[in-house]
Amino acid sequence: MIYEFGRFDTKIGAAPLVAAGIASFMKEPESLGALMGAWVTEFGELNQVLTLRAFETYEDFAAERKRAVTSTNPFHSAAHLVQFSLEPYQIFPFLEPPKLGKFGPIYEIRSYELQPNGLNMMLEAWEVAVPARIAVSPLIIAAYSLEGVPRFTHIWAYASLEQRSQLRAEAVKSGIWPPKGGPTHLATMRSTIALPTAFSPLG
Repeated sequence: MIYEFGRFDTKIGAAPLVAAGIASFMKEPESLGALMGAWVTEFGELNQVLTLRAFETYEDFAAERKRAVTSTNPFHSAAHLVQFSLEPYQIFPFLEPPKLGKFGPIYEIRSYELQPNGLNMMLEAWEVAVPARIAVSPLIIAAYSLEGVPRFTHIWAYASLEQRSQLRAEAVKSGIWPPKGGPTHLATMRSTIALPTAFSPLG
């Protein structure tokens, strides 16, 4: 299974219009992949729509990306888009596939660029630490990029911003998070808080 992280930078105030266009584009008969989540950013980089899709094969992902980049009106939103990217990821090998449902409405999407040799060591650290951490709050997905700069992205769900702060503080205080040695393999980090769209299977 290949997971696609989509990022859509919109003109100021146009995120709702782009979200509606994305929903329509992904429902077309020729569309490949299964939509798992769609969010509009609330904190971090604003005027963005973020998506998560699952594909049976890399070939299906590549065909769907080609459909988008060669379209005269990609995601039915050309008039409102600044740019977009569709990137393939592989889920961490020790994690179960994402489950759909109402886990939010607060979703934190965290992305890290890795040191050049950091992926395998980071995976080892996460495999040890994740069981205790997901007992605190739901981990939707953690996956590493198959293209471009070595990096990984993970998505967490919370009932509120207050719950996020409380649970993260408890995880750090108890020593179960971050993974032991994990931060030493990171080069950069970015966090975004996003809210699910009306059509997002992850709500």
